[in-house]
Amino acid sequence: MNKNPKKESNMKTTTHVMAVLVGVLLVGAGAVVRAEEGAPSAGTPAVVKPPRHTRHVRARQERQRQRIKQGVKSGELTKDEAHSLRTEEKQIQDTKQAMVSSDGKLDKTERKELNTMQDKASQDIYTEKHDAEKR
Repeated sequence: MNKNPKKESNMKTTTHVMAVLVGVLLVGAGAVVRAEEGAPSAGTPAVVKPPRHTRHVRARQERQRQRIKQGVKSGELTKDEAHSLRTEEKQIQDTKQAMVSSDGKLDKTERKELNTMQDKASQDIYTEKHDAEKR
């Protein structure tokens, strides 16, 4: 058989173009599926950090939760004391959420209020851990 080199070259080019188009379509379809599943697209960051002040409040609350947990484990806190302290922490969290949901951030007055609440909770943890109540 006699092959036409020009026709063979056109077929190779067509095959390459088709392969590229299929690849583009597959990548595009994958992006659509990820978008429908709620995954971040290539143009958006995967993690959006909360404002610095909100992170500070959350980190302080986590440290206080750890103090409560340690107090229960060591016997410094009764279960009732721990429950009361956890309820106080939950109230702080709820207050923070209400403040943030109003405008998406904490202003200076709100931060001061949360800080005062956290100071009181911290003092309450200390007081309960060092009282003479039977465990």
